[in-house]
Amino acid sequence: MRAAMKHFWMGIGILTWAAVAPLRAAFEDPLWSARSAALGGAFTTIEDDPTGAFYNPAALASARPRGVNFGYAKLFAGVDNVDLSLNQLAYVQPLPEGTTMSIGWGSVVSGGLMREDTFVLGAAQRFEHVPLIEVVSAGVSLRYLSQKYTLDAARSAGDPVFRDGAQRGVVAFDVHAHVPEVDPRVPGLSAGLSVRGLNKPDVGVGSKVRLPTEAAFGLKYKWRSWSLPVDMVVRDGELTPHVGVEARLAQERVALRAGTDTHQAGAGLGYTHALRKSIQLQVDYTFLWPLELQDTSGSHRATIGVKF
Repeated sequence: MRAAMKHFWMGIGILTWAAVAPLRAAFEDPLWSARSAALGGAFTTIEDDPTGAFYNPAALASARPRGVNFGYAKLFAGVDNVDLSLNQLAYVQPLPEGTTMSIGWGSVVSGGLMREDTFVLGAAQRFEHVPLIEVVSAGVSLRYLSQKYTLDAARSAGDPVFRDGAQRGVVAFDVHAHVPEVDPRVPGLSAGLSVRGLNKPDVGVGSKVRLPTEAAFGLKYKWRSWSLPVDMVVRDGELTPHVGVEARLAQERVALRAGTDTHQAGAGLGYTHALRKSIQLQVDYTFLWPLELQDTSGSHRATIGVKF
C-alpha cells in the first residue's frame, strides 16, 4: 500500500512539474537572487552585486566590488504537490590592472524528481581612455550546466527516455560588455550586453536539445538615489522585456525595489548594515508573483551577502 501511494504521489508530482515547467525553459534565468527577482531580471547593467556573475561579469569589472552572497528561494508556494526550490552562491574578486574574476553556483531542485545546476566562472577587464566611450569593460564566462533526474526503480528507471542515463553536463560559452557612462551629456546612463550560449551545447537528456543562444541588452539610468534598469532579452526568437526600479534611502542603507517581465512581477527591499568601516552586511528579500500560474501564493526570495 505504501509503495502504491508513493508511486501515486510521484506521478502527481511529475504531472505538476510538467505543468509548471513551461514557465521557464531549460537553463533559462530563474532570477538568481532576491535583488534580481525584485528588478524583474533587469540585471545586465548592475555592477555592484556578486550575482552579476550569472548575468554580466563585465559590469562587475566596471565597479570592481568585492564580496560574496548566498540566496534561497521557495518557488510557487501553495501549489499542491510541488516542491521547487532555488539555491545560489556568488563571489567576485577584483585583481590588479583592472581585471575582475567572478564565480557562481546556482541550483533549481524539484523535490526528489530533478535537479538543474549551473556553475559559472567569469573574467573581465576594464579598459580606460577608449575613443568615443572613454571606459568600457569586456569579459567572458564559462558555464557548466548539469541536469539530473531521479529515477524510480519501479517506473521511470525503465523509461527509454533515460536509456543513455538520467544525467547530462555541458559547457556553455558567453561574452559580455559594459559601458559605465554611455554619453557624458547624459550622466547616469550605462549600458550592458551579454551574449550567452554562443556554442549552443546539447543539454538534452534522452534526446538532442540545443541550448539557444541568448542575447541581453540593457540600459540603466541612475538619478540621485533612483535607478531604472531595463533589459531586452532575445531567446529562441522571442523578445522579453525586463523592467525594474530601485530607490536607496536612509543614506543608502535601505533599498526599495519593484520590477516585472512578461512572466512575473516582484517587489522587495534590502538593508545594508556596516559591520566595520570596510565590511558591509547586505540582506535582501523579494516576493515574486507569477503572472501565468494560478493557485499559488507566489515565490519568496532571500539573499544575504557581505561586501568587503
